[in-house]
Amino acid sequence: MFEPSAGNGLLTIFYPEEMTAVNEIDPVRYANLNTQDFRAIHQFDASQPFPEQFHRAFDAVLTNPPFGRLAEVNRDYGYPFKALDHVMVAHALECMRDAGRAAIIIGGHTEINAGGQIASHRQFFNWLYRHYRVVAMINIDAGKLYHKQGTDFPLRLILVAGRKAEPFGAAPTIKTNPQLAGIVHSFEDLFDLVQVARTQAQVRDETLTEKLNRELQKVKIELL
Repeated sequence: MFEPSAGNGLLTIFYPEEMTAVNEIDPVRYANLNTQDFRAIHQFDASQPFPEQFHRAFDAVLTNPPFGRLAEVNRDYGYPFKALDHVMVAHALECMRDAGRAAIIIGGHTEINAGGQIASHRQFFNWLYRHYRVVAMINIDAGKLYHKQGTDFPLRLILVAGRKAEPFGAAPTIKTNPQLAGIVHSFEDLFDLVQVARTQAQVRDETLTEKLNRELQKVKIELL
């Protein structure tokens, strides 16, 4: 498992340390990580691409990058990313194996426009859904659930079950995914949604080629 913006290592407590690689650029937090028995401890800038040996190297990626806007729009991934946490998520996901898993915490709640589309940072979510199999994006009432941990800022939990073999598609609309607009106010509801996502992760999605072939067969049948 890899945590690319680990801080003091709080999000890694579920995993055995000998299975966990962590990264933190802040010198104080990096020193704190070095007091723990992690498999590997790094000090790279997670807002930049990781070294080649990190790419597609980990079974799981867990990240809660710092929130904030970029000084300049980042177009490294072919889409205009305007938020620091979105760029850091992109770099983190490059470290996940094709069949790996990722859990991502980013800031804000998903807002929906009059057309039923994601209203804010839609370019980032279009990129994410095009290249990765997103099985859940959950708005969390952090003020209610995590106030004791020191945060009231709205949060989203994104769960990813692997990389798409053929990039295709875009972010869902409220019509195809009503959960986009929901907000979780209890740990019980959050647990239930994560369980649903875990089940969905076990179901194999069609590739783009398979989808096209299926639609082609429908057309052939109709023509006959």
